[in-house]
Amino acid sequence: MTLPARRAARSLALLRAKDRATHGCCRDQWPDQLTGDLRELDATWQESAEVCASAAWAARAAGRSGRFCR
Repeated sequence: MTLPARRAARSLALLRAKDRATHGCCRDQWPDQLTGDLRELDATWQESAEVCASAAWAARAAGRSGRFCR
């Protein structure tokens, strides 16, 4: 079974947002970038929660979890 093109593109965009957030958690602007990415995608709360959870764990692993909460 293949995903419709629109859904596949959305999934890819969410994966890119997650990747930028988890790999960019050492930069000071990453929370703002993540917010912008999710807003641009008009992410659902479920999608946002999944991406934010991954970003929070990456920040915690990098010792920067305090930056996540601002």
